[in-house]
Amino acid sequence: MKTIASIFFALSLGFSTSIFASETNHKCQTTSAISDASAKGLQVNVYQLASGKVSVVLIQESAQPVQITIADDENNTMFKERVTETAARQNFDLSHLEKGNYTFTINSKGNCFVKTVEVK
Repeated sequence: MKTIASIFFALSLGFSTSIFASETNHKCQTTSAISDASAKGLQVNVYQLASGKVSVVLIQESAQPVQITIADDENNTMFKERVTETAARQNFDLSHLEKGNYTFTINSKGNCFVKTVEVK
C-alpha cells in the first residue's frame, strides 16, 4: 500500500503564471478556462520533473485558504494540507511511490484545479 511517508514535502515561496485545469472532480467545480481562474484571483501551476518530483506553485491576490490534496489511482488521499500564503511552492518526491496515477487537486472557494501525474 502506498503511504504518505513516501511523499517528501518542502515549502518555499514561488511564482507562476500558468494554470492547469483538467478532469472534473465531483467534490467541487473545476475551472476550465484561464480567464475564469484568473478572475477568481488564484493562479496554479502543477508540473512534473523527470526525476519523479512534482511541484505545485500557487499565487493568489489575498491570503485565502487553499486546500492541496494528493490522491492515488484508487482515490485514497495520500496528502492533504491547507495553505494560506499569497505565494507558495510545494515540492513532492513521488519517485519512491508505486507505479500509477496520482491526482493533485488544488481547491479554493469551491473552484478546483486538477492535474494527474503518472509515476512509471
